[in-house]
Amino acid sequence: MTLADVLAVMEDTDPPYDNPHNWQKQKIDALIDYCRDTGKKFLWAFGGWSDLTKTIEDDQVDAVVEDLVALLALGGADGVDFDWEHLSQYRDSDPDLHAQQRVVVGKVIVALKAALVEAGMEDMWICYTPRYNAFFPTTGSAYGQNNIMTDGEGIDIFDYVVANSAYGVDAVDYVHLMRYDLDATTAFADATESYFVQAHYDAVVQSHVDYGIPLEKIVMGFEPGPQAYTGVWGGLDHDKATIAHIRDRAGGCMFWAVNEQKVASNSKTVGENAVALANYAATL
Repeated sequence: MTLADVLAVMEDTDPPYDNPHNWQKQKIDALIDYCRDTGKKFLWAFGGWSDLTKTIEDDQVDAVVEDLVALLALGGADGVDFDWEHLSQYRDSDPDLHAQQRVVVGKVIVALKAALVEAGMEDMWICYTPRYNAFFPTTGSAYGQNNIMTDGEGIDIFDYVVANSAYGVDAVDYVHLMRYDLDATTAFADATESYFVQAHYDAVVQSHVDYGIPLEKIVMGFEPGPQAYTGVWGGLDHDKATIAHIRDRAGGCMFWAVNEQKVASNSKTVGENAVALANYAATL
């Protein structure tokens, strides 16, 4: 909204109005305060869907980590969530770039974890938000899946993390799975409905467990309403049944997105449905 560096936006000045972006800083500070006062976590999001098809180069890792540590050192936040997409864009046209783009996320995770520990901020969360198929093999159908371009992104990233961080998979606190946006018949060979069913959720969880991601780190994502691409929503009752089903099969659930105003098939917005599902999950 400001088109300014987030470090400039969040700068404390005396008086506050010396910061030209203070109008935006006040909004963010209010959300951070709300999270602190109500026992919630505030995470800065790194990435998200955009026009970018290339992210950072290897020689930019240290600079990115330096900025992230500086942002977290400002106080109030509890960590960072890497919603880092477009990692498979160049699979066919530039295999070397494709390999670099996948692994660089792992390099940032390893460097950030070490930097946070060194700075005395080891309690800061590092989360990773991939698509549901992050730990599916790139060939074959071990989990009943149809192979797609983004298969195995998590494998490449975590192979680097495990090999290069003293913390192994624990360098990452949670893996938030984007379990939406794609028609189930595109994703799974046996799908007879356009929305995902419980067996598909079980397959996704199993792929993470087989890799070595503990159940308590797996957070299943829902988008209760209209979705990008070919994704089809199964309905509020279906999501409730799925959430109940994964209650003891995953570490939690997340919802995209409470600020989304698109109207779902039940005449509620995605945001309204997300709130209803979050409230339901909290009762289990």
